[in-house]
Amino acid sequence: MKTKNLFLIISTFIIPQIILFISCKAFCAIEISSIEELQKIGFDPAYPNNESYELTQDIDASDTVNWNNGAGFNPIYLTGNFDGKGHKIYNLFINRPDSYYVALFARSGTTTEVRNLGLENVWIRG
Repeated sequence: MKTKNLFLIISTFIIPQIILFISCKAFCAIEISSIEELQKIGFDPAYPNNESYELTQDIDASDTVNWNNGAGFNPIYLTGNFDGKGHKIYNLFINRPDSYYVALFARSGTTTEVRNLGLENVWIRG
């Protein structure tokens, strides 16, 4: 009887959770809701550059004018995908006149896709 109950618990609760975890890891995007989270892409182990990301809301990036001793936002090297979900990033500031590959997404992988993203009042120098 104990073996039957254990099988019932495993098949009813544990296996579906494992399947959900595996499928979400393969298909779920990491949600981005702030400029600070966006800046973590590729710079924080929890935000690897080869994952898929999506915006959950418009992002005001006004504070980036004060970041990195006046250099602003650090451009992202993205090899995953980014879906703006129709949202926009506004007031982004990047000031790196002596650098190459200066943009929100400065470099990307060969299969990278950035879609449904608006940019407004963006100041980029590079």
